[in-house]
Amino acid sequence: MAETTGSASDLEDLLQKFLTWATGTPGWTQDEAIGTVSSGRQLALHKGNCYVQMRWNPTLGATNSVALYQSTGYTGGNRSGTHPGDSGNGFNTSTSVAETSLEDERALETIGNGPFPSYYFYSDGSGDYLHCVVEVATDTFLHFGMGDDGGLEKFGDWDTITGGAYCYGHTSRGINSAISAVNTTLFDGGAGTVSGTTDGRLRWATMRLAGAPNQGGSSVWATIGGHCSHTQLNDTAGNARATCVGGFRGGLIPRAFGNFLAGNTSGLAPLSPISVSYIDRVPSPNRVYFLGFMKDVRMVDMTYLAPKDTFTVGPDTWRVFPLIRRVEGSALGDTDFLGIAYKT
Repeated sequence: MAETTGSASDLEDLLQKFLTWATGTPGWTQDEAIGTVSSGRQLALHKGNCYVQMRWNPTLGATNSVALYQSTGYTGGNRSGTHPGDSGNGFNTSTSVAETSLEDERALETIGNGPFPSYYFYSDGSGDYLHCVVEVATDTFLHFGMGDDGGLEKFGDWDTITGGAYCYGHTSRGINSAISAVNTTLFDGGAGTVSGTTDGRLRWATMRLAGAPNQGGSSVWATIGGHCSHTQLNDTAGNARATCVGGFRGGLIPRAFGNFLAGNTSGLAPLSPISVSYIDRVPSPNRVYFLGFMKDVRMVDMTYLAPKDTFTVGPDTWRVFPLIRRVEGSALGDTDFLGIAYKT
């Protein structure tokens, strides 16, 4: 894995640096350079089976969000969210596009227009994934990324099932106007419905998946959230999306490792892998199929670690960031000691 870091003067500078980096050594292909569409801006790139597009409106200033879309292909001239096989995370429709609603889609929610003190981009030697961390203000971070089929450490015989390409953004907001936050990033989705009429499932990570038990022949997408009690909405073409669960804020793996405090002084750095499982909801009781882990990214407790600290485990060096802000508090964005570590 390699780490690339720098700063950005504004949002377009940040996204241009991301696009230039992604299409360099990681080997992703630019489908669309940063360009103007209507009142907004967009870009597109892909590698293998992972097609991702982004859309934003710089005129919104501090309230600007960058929406992320995942599809099975790309058609030149199409608006983001209307490419072939779109995963269905758009709150807007192909006939009604309002850049003021981008925060209601899968997005870097309210990232603003910078300047950004730092960014950190990560990819492995094969460019299987792009993990990105943006410092939006001093010691306050947002995370986003995407990966081709090789971006997952697959488990068992999952290679017999088609899929693995994924995309995630980062949302943080209160539940029904309360301070309690819904944080959605990586393979970690919050509640199904959040404040107002918008739906949290529009913000979750999506993953290409086909041929899983009882999935249905027309389904090629799964959403990855923190629970499996809701139907996961449809993709843009109206096909049902499958249910996957994952994340680092709950479940067996975080419960096993979450109470172990990492730190350079203690000599301990227990890293929790971020897993994903498919839920077959047809039989009763439901069946759970473990699919694998995100590659080269882990959860870690930050009680004795500061933002951007590095530590070593065997031959590997890791850099740690808060989920949003390393603050023990009840304000939106205070994420205590929950950290995300990326292999440098």
